[in-house]
Amino acid sequence: MRSLSCLLLIIGFLLIPWEQISGQEKVFVSAGLGLPELLNVGIKYQISEQSKIGLTAGWWPSYSEDNISFSGDYYYHFGGSSEFSELRPWYARIGLNWIPDWWLDSYLRIGRDFYINRSLGVSLDAGLMYNFSENSLPVILTYGGCVFYRF
Repeated sequence: MRSLSCLLLIIGFLLIPWEQISGQEKVFVSAGLGLPELLNVGIKYQISEQSKIGLTAGWWPSYSEDNISFSGDYYYHFGGSSEFSELRPWYARIGLNWIPDWWLDSYLRIGRDFYINRSLGVSLDAGLMYNFSENSLPVILTYGGCVFYRF
């Protein structure tokens, strides 16, 4: 059932009318891998000169059942410069993640965007995560990476 829910979410994400929001260079779509986001797809929106908000949905197969993950993030870009973007490449990221029936956590990461051209890039970040659930260590190393496309 969870696999079906995640599949429907991804299909819904792919059906968004991207041609209507392209050209603004404020919308980013991504595919990545991380802890706690799992294998994920996401969307980010630039809300100010150096800030973005983002949502991701992830999935990971397990021996007993599939796990799904939902995350919401705030990004603040603060350092360096890029020839391909007005956003500074270094960022701080704070977020909240939920894996149903397993855990709820919050994290703080530092990362960097590496632009390949004006629209395509790679993000890498790492930091610490605080787990609110009882079935895990309270503080865990967190990390992630994604490939993104900017409209």
